[in-house]
Amino acid sequence: MNTSYSIHLSLKRSSLLYEIEMDSYLVGETMQTDDYKQRSNIEDVGEVGRVDKITLCMEKSWNELLHKLSPYIGERLCAEVSVDDSFIARESYDVTIRVPVGFSKCHSDVVCNSMHSYLVNRTLFYWFGIVKRDECDRYFNYSEEDIHRLNGYLNHRIGPIRIHQHPF
Repeated sequence: MNTSYSIHLSLKRSSLLYEIEMDSYLVGETMQTDDYKQRSNIEDVGEVGRVDKITLCMEKSWNELLHKLSPYIGERLCAEVSVDDSFIARESYDVTIRVPVGFSKCHSDVVCNSMHSYLVNRTLFYWFGIVKRDECDRYFNYSEEDIHRLNGYLNHRIGPIRIHQHPF
């Protein structure tokens, strides 16, 4: 009897970058300052030199997310594993997650949205750690709320499992 299913989730880098750019732009616009250089450092996330730093922050956030979801990811190590620290800008972040048999299909979207939100907020946490430290706590708390919600979604079932007893 199959006790688990799996869902494949793919988060597009372009949509993650778009939301990161929008959030950082809004933070820069709401600053109570006339210092346009400081405002520009916050708002211009998508510029040529800065997008590489954002990508590194996004990779770090992605690896943290995979670590936090490791009980749900069924990948086991082979005999040999090779890891390097080369810089690669992915087009998408893909993962396959194991879910219980009673897992509802409509939960797949909220799991994907929570992962997206976690990556955006955690990346902004790292970015604001560089350019605007007073925003760090807010985005750290957002990302922790996202991971808490994500774990709740992954553990949710349609209803309680009923074991029918047939004594005879």
